[in-house]
Amino acid sequence: MTMQKSKKLIAFLAAFMLLMMCWMPSLASAIDSNAAVSTTYGQVMGKTYDGGMCYLGIPYAAPTIGELRFLPPKAPPEWDGILDATTQPKDPIQNNYSEKKQSEDSLRLNIWVPDTDTDQPLAVMFWIYGGSYATGGINKMYYNMETMANETGCIIVSANYRLNVCGFIDLRDVIPGATVNNGLRDIVFALQWVHENIGNFGGNPDNVTVFGQSAGAALATALLSIPSADAYFDKIIAQSACGDSFYSPAQAKELTKTWMQLMDEPTAEELISMPAKQLVSCNSELDVKKFMKSGIDCIYNPVIDGEFLVCHPSQVKNTDKKVLLGCNKDEASLFLFFVLPPLTLIPFAHEVAMPGYSDELKASVTKGIGFPSTDSLITLTTERMYRFPLTQLADNLSQSTEVYSYRYDYESVLVKMLNLGSFHCTEIPVLFDVSLKLGPIKLRPFGFKADDAVGTRMRTYWGDFAKYGTPSADWTPYDAEQRSTMIINTNDTVCNDPYGERMALYETYIPAWNQ
Repeated sequence: MTMQKSKKLIAFLAAFMLLMMCWMPSLASAIDSNAAVSTTYGQVMGKTYDGGMCYLGIPYAAPTIGELRFLPPKAPPEWDGILDATTQPKDPIQNNYSEKKQSEDSLRLNIWVPDTDTDQPLAVMFWIYGGSYATGGINKMYYNMETMANETGCIIVSANYRLNVCGFIDLRDVIPGATVNNGLRDIVFALQWVHENIGNFGGNPDNVTVFGQSAGAALATALLSIPSADAYFDKIIAQSACGDSFYSPAQAKELTKTWMQLMDEPTAEELISMPAKQLVSCNSELDVKKFMKSGIDCIYNPVIDGEFLVCHPSQVKNTDKKVLLGCNKDEASLFLFFVLPPLTLIPFAHEVAMPGYSDELKASVTKGIGFPSTDSLITLTTERMYRFPLTQLADNLSQSTEVYSYRYDYESVLVKMLNLGSFHCTEIPVLFDVSLKLGPIKLRPFGFKADDAVGTRMRTYWGDFAKYGTPSADWTPYDAEQRSTMIINTNDTVCNDPYGERMALYETYIPAWNQ
């Protein structure tokens, strides 16, 4: 290697290390506070960040170990003294298991409390992360909760919940006493903890907005169908909810049967006692089998059991919970980027984009969109997974409560370079102000100054909705006739019925969970 190349490499590595040191400067420079806060189970001590206080890794439930692995969450043991709440918790167990990063002692939550001038209790925003019900956690750098708390003026709470096998497989026929929807039960349990304790952190337990993205958004809407959750929140923000990703009991049993076969039919005792790494060892193989059989939908899903989760959210007949919901313009483009061209267009269209469609429905939804083509499949998959389920949900909920609809069209510089449109998750780095910070300079992986303006407006919309129930005076409430929708872009505009007659084409479609 030449001297010149060596110098360039050293300079690059030095710059990279400096950027990494600046990635989350508030956590690196935070000072532990001497003020402890009381909770139901003991006192906690957090630390300052630039603009407020954060409390990390507070246990809201007991570790789901042994016999508790497939049961509803239980209260954690009380602790003496003051709990050090200054370290991010581990993620729930999932694919690519790592004992260093994942744990069954993961039912913990984080709280960010902004400095404000008001003496009044602050509105609370409770975040549910996405990840197809299979992956994720609150210890993620792409959720900048500090900026979210500071700019919305709300207390932000995020909580881990059980995933994949532990959270969403139905083992009631395998393990005596096991329950279904444990990941969703965890969320309700965490919301109950917030209801009982957030007042001690300066929050208003009667003004809680649940917001989430993708699977997290679907779980947020599922709360509308859970009677035991009703007292713990009053508003929902659902970003790109995978609205059809729910299972009937029969579908859930079919998934369990496949998984049990892959695991060589373990006994109840073996499932309860096996190491975490072994428990999730067949997840990837299950993903492949499920994809080849039923397409691009989520592998693990909440189960409409009729008792805990009493119905699909789109079937809720009456609610007073205000809702803000929407999706991105080109949701499915990134999914298809990874799938095509190994699969030919026609088989993909029939087996993935249009599973269970009648011949008449296939003919109507493919007319006039250049079918078969990659662009037409992006349209069809986006409509089936996001637009139509969300339109159904909005149409139904607007009969009894105030609903606000949006579509995210904004494309940052990098997104435009990819030529994939505003695909799934592109709003996350903009909404959460994700950037590499070098002193006063922000280096953004997804764009430049334009992101600041779009992100600031979105945080204002989200925060005002959480605080007051209305995202903006210019944002017209949704109704099933006009379908008023805010188009979020470089300049935001309100548009009536942005999908036109396309949604009417799907009215004969019956999702698998309802068959």
